[in-house]
Amino acid sequence: MAIAVGRTTYDNGLRTSAAQTTAGHWTRGTLLENAPNATTSTPDSPTLLTSLAKAKWQQPDGTWREGKVPTRAGTPQGAQVRVWVDSSGKAAKPPLSESQVSDKAVATGLTTWMAVELGIAITYILLRWLVERRRLSSWDAEWARVAPRWTRKLR
Repeated sequence: MAIAVGRTTYDNGLRTSAAQTTAGHWTRGTLLENAPNATTSTPDSPTLLTSLAKAKWQQPDGTWREGKVPTRAGTPQGAQVRVWVDSSGKAAKPPLSESQVSDKAVATGLTTWMAVELGIAITYILLRWLVERRRLSSWDAEWARVAPRWTRKLR
């Protein structure tokens, strides 16, 4: 099941990435402010420390657009940055690469496998607890039936 979920995630990720690649493109933008030094790790590339900074870029029809774009922390105002724009010309997250899609699919498959294993373990523990409880209840009932005879014979 985990392999099927991982494979489905991979196939869907590739389709989504291909659709995003078709619908958008890279363009050059100019930072309108210094990028803050406070850094955060982006979820798709945890080693690339980025900040959001205001930038402007030209659309294919010649109009200019502004918005917050991810860039390296501390990048100065006026620097040229790459901006991924969608079909409407707005800045957007770039499509995932094939290796990023693969990583997400593997993580999803492993998470599914662990969730199934956890479900099996919890079910086993619950069933074991119920069986043990029933067994002890049987012992109590049997002891209640036998104990009076034993205690009379011993006196």
